[in-house]
Amino acid sequence: VKVGHTEGVIFVESRRLKETLREITVEVTKQMKLLLTSLASSQASRMVQEYTERIQVLEQQPSQLKEFAGHVERLQRLDGEHKTLTQDTNTVDDMYRVLKAAKVTITNEDEVQLDDLRALVAAYQERKESAEYYVNERLPEMTQTLDMNIARLNDQLQQLAQMLRDGEYVNPDAEPKMVLRELEVFKNRLDALDDTAQTYSHYQGLFGIAEYEFKSLAEAKHAYELTHKVWSTLDAWNERYQQWQDDDFRTLDVEALATEVQVMNKDAYGLHKRLGNGVTELLKERISAFRVHVPVVVDLGNPHMKDRHWQRLFNALSTEYQPEQAFSLRQLASWGVWDFADVAAEASGVASGEASLERDLEKVATVWQSLRFTLVSYREAADVFILSDLDEVFTQLEDDQVSLQTMMGSRFIMGVQAQVEDWEKRLSLLSDTLDEWVQVQRNWMYLETIFSADDIQKQLPNESAKFIKVDKSW
Repeated sequence: VKVGHTEGVIFVESRRLKETLREITVEVTKQMKLLLTSLASSQASRMVQEYTERIQVLEQQPSQLKEFAGHVERLQRLDGEHKTLTQDTNTVDDMYRVLKAAKVTITNEDEVQLDDLRALVAAYQERKESAEYYVNERLPEMTQTLDMNIARLNDQLQQLAQMLRDGEYVNPDAEPKMVLRELEVFKNRLDALDDTAQTYSHYQGLFGIAEYEFKSLAEAKHAYELTHKVWSTLDAWNERYQQWQDDDFRTLDVEALATEVQVMNKDAYGLHKRLGNGVTELLKERISAFRVHVPVVVDLGNPHMKDRHWQRLFNALSTEYQPEQAFSLRQLASWGVWDFADVAAEASGVASGEASLERDLEKVATVWQSLRFTLVSYREAADVFILSDLDEVFTQLEDDQVSLQTMMGSRFIMGVQAQVEDWEKRLSLLSDTLDEWVQVQRNWMYLETIFSADDIQKQLPNESAKFIKVDKSW
């Protein structure tokens, strides 16, 4: 910076500015040196600690498979971090090189620490090579040990799978819930062996050898799943069967029952085909024995069954029927309902047929409850009205009368015959009434037009007086 110079008419004196800037630069440089010195020292300390810990890892020489595999994994991790470690070490060297170039005095403590770091770098490389040599030397032995462990694991898995083919697991007299508890214990053992298999596969990956395919493990899992499915299905069947047998029959959802039986029957046959033991045979027989009765159960569970239908069935069973009484499927079976499947089917069919007729009859009733007759003023009179637009009424009337006649011809009419006949009478009376009404209204309108004329009243005074009298009286 010049001591001074002229800028136009202004003279700029730069000595004070130069001195001020020099002081700032010196102070900033000092602070940067202090910061870099502290940073280099702390980074070197961290790296010394890092190399020390890594050397301790490298010095280990485990002789057992589990520890050896862990050692190999740690070495692989160190090897993967080696590039970053080298970069951090070079960064420390670069920082001290900058400090020396800037003629910054390095403390004896930091000099010793830097020398220690360099010695540790050399020691680390030496230990790393030794550790790699040790691993390569012991790897064949450890691989052989691993193969032996895998062979023992295979034997354990085969023995475990064999257990499912013996004892309580294939005993049809065993209690399902007890067997399911035993299967929980079995599953825990199988899971433990599965974890061991995964560990051995991990070791093989660390050792750089092909992973073994544990077919025995897959077979044991498959055998467990099938066995558990058999016993859980048998247990579920026993519970559902008891519920169906003992609940109030009229509260059962027979459609859901039929679906469950169909699904369980399919599962039972599939399991028997795969396993073919006494338990699957028992399950298949129990479900099949009940399945033949499901059509009767569905017939009896018809929601349209009413007291008159139940009465007919109970009469066939020679059993007294009380309306609203509760009874179970077990009771029905004890009364011999399975021997009267045809009676149950007939009663259910009649109930459905009558229900259909009742729905049709309800439609007729609904129409006439909502149908309205149209009244209009006669010749703009304020208090005289006549029926109008009766075409829709007559069309509906004819259609419903035909429907009622069709119902009367149905073989299911007996249960609703009284209601149908009642509506036939109602609509017949309505038809007759409307016919008379229309006839009278037509005649009245014809005569009213005649006798309301003044000249007619003068020509036919007696007839006009009679008409007016009758008209007023109505």
